[in-house]
Amino acid sequence: MDIGIKYCGGCNSNFDRIEIVNKIKELFKEESFEYAKENNPYNIVLVINGCTRACADHSTLIGNRIFINSEQDFQKVVNFINNQKQ
Repeated sequence: MDIGIKYCGGCNSNFDRIEIVNKIKELFKEESFEYAKENNPYNIVLVINGCTRACADHSTLIGNRIFINSEQDFQKVVNFINNQKQ
């Protein structure tokens, strides 16, 4: 499964965005992760926002998007990826 990663600018991060992505990558080692490229199709696009303002521009990204706006969204992402694998 191809998973694109899009980060916000990090101006008001309330959590360690890189740490949460690394935890996801560790759980799903068999998946292919890369920084999301415009107009490139992905199975899933992780949109990582450091706060609930959720300002990361994802308008040119193609794929099922899931948003991480806080550390509490970690389990939501794990469940989403697992459901996509079925």
